[in-house]
Amino acid sequence: MTKVRLFLIALFCGTLMAADNFLPNAGFEKSVAVPAARNKYFQGKSLQLEPQILPEDWTITAAGKVDFTAGKAGLRDADCTGKSFYFDTPGNKWGSVQLICQREFSYAEISGKRLAVTVRAKGSGTLLILANVETDGVKTLFVLQRFELNGEWQDFNIRRWNIPKKSYSSAKIGFAIFGSGEITAPQVAVAK
Repeated sequence: MTKVRLFLIALFCGTLMAADNFLPNAGFEKSVAVPAARNKYFQGKSLQLEPQILPEDWTITAAGKVDFTAGKAGLRDADCTGKSFYFDTPGNKWGSVQLICQREFSYAEISGKRLAVTVRAKGSGTLLILANVETDGVKTLFVLQRFELNGEWQDFNIRRWNIPKKSYSSAKIGFAIFGSGEITAPQVAVAK
């Protein structure tokens, strides 16, 4: 079985978070995918997160195939700025990394509300905004929106994510990068 490594670097920087952001510890500054030439070797992505290695309550997956519990490495090594950490991701042949927030939105909590999902990104490739929805114990991953990245920082958003009434018990929000790119400041808030 092929072993692929996900390369993480901790750097110190301030965070960007909206006061009404639903996502916990979502203010990591930046997520950087490895260059294409290096990615050919690793068959995966490298993420550079600030100020911790991984914020709590987030899971990184290799295209949904291999899970890493977010927060453990970050809490253990939060003060080791500049050090490198490796995680084996066996079988990652998808050329994608997903950031899935483990904060669940229950039906009762957001029923009747329209949520806005926002993220800043740049790069060369595709950014997906995802919803991981659970209904009667069955989990389904939906692509809410697909955006093409370019070399400039841009704001990408879903201004009003309409939640179908009584069609799910809980939902999570995530982001995925195919190609090479950077993302910052993911937010979920009630649309105005």
